[in-house]
Amino acid sequence: MRRGSFAADVGCDHGKLAAALAQRGICPRVLASDLRPGPLTGARALVERLGLGDRVQLALADGLCGAPPELVDDVIIAGLGAEETARIILGAPWLKHPDKRLVLVPASRHGLLRELLAREGYEILKEIPVQEAGQLYTVMSARYCARPRELTSRERELGLIDPSLPEGRSYWLRVLGRCRRIEAGLLQAAREDPELLRRQRELARYIEGELEEHGN
Repeated sequence: MRRGSFAADVGCDHGKLAAALAQRGICPRVLASDLRPGPLTGARALVERLGLGDRVQLALADGLCGAPPELVDDVIIAGLGAEETARIILGAPWLKHPDKRLVLVPASRHGLLRELLAREGYEILKEIPVQEAGQLYTVMSARYCARPRELTSRERELGLIDPSLPEGRSYWLRVLGRCRRIEAGLLQAAREDPELLRRQRELARYIEGELEEHGN
């Protein structure tokens, strides 16, 4: 999140993130939206209690519908699945501008989101692994670069996660476990998929080699 930006928090839930960004002076203005009236009512109560009504604007909206493209600099989408996150991004073509930034925390299928973004010409600038309540997530910073491309298996599944960090190592190990489960399932399946099996084995070997090199 860039300090001083006008941010849009999509799927704001009870508004805690939007309130924190405004209260700490990180973002002078925040548009907080949600599809559900209930959480938005809670967000409104929080904003009023903290006296942030002049800095946090609340909206009952689907995705970025109604968001002012000329004002919004950074868009936050946290806690949604990869498909829903991609749907919101693709539904706002004005995000295809190098000055706009995306801050994404997908709840699932990180690799799929990386793939969908790359195909649409977005690039991931940075990824930070986060572990909370036994779950591993990645915080992605992305922007439009106008260079659509297909990702390799490594890029799709590992992104820019640094395996030298404790959370990064845990993330890589989780991907390794998934590779091994897919490999086992393919070997037991009645119909073989040699290409998929090759890719899973190649990715697993790469992860094992890199983790061994980084030690720990």
